[in-house]
Amino acid sequence: MSDILNKLRNNIFEQAEIYLQEIGEFAPFASKLNKSGDFIPVGYYDNNEIIDSIKAVEVFEETLFKDGDVDVVAIGINVSIEVKGEQRDALLLKISNDGENWEESYYVYNIIENQVVWG
Repeated sequence: MSDILNKLRNNIFEQAEIYLQEIGEFAPFASKLNKSGDFIPVGYYDNNEIIDSIKAVEVFEETLFKDGDVDVVAIGINVSIEVKGEQRDALLLKISNDGENWEESYYVYNIIENQVVWG
């Protein structure tokens, strides 16, 4: 399972980097691994110019396991966290294999000369 989780994490990191390089930010997005072993990207759209990130995450958490064909889901969320008294941009990565329990990890990033530098 750890190999699958690493592939899912990498999938989220790669997509976050694309968004950050192209527009400097990202709305919440997800990737799910179905029971056939396929990674499926998932976005959120609600007809509003500005996406409500909290609502998007709630929709992902409440709906991505409903079809029964999902093994693992990862959600990438652009956040700001405090690190040593300083606000930093970060990717919040949420992963679940049941839709009830979510593992959360934060990954700080900088954009330097249009390249994403993690850490």
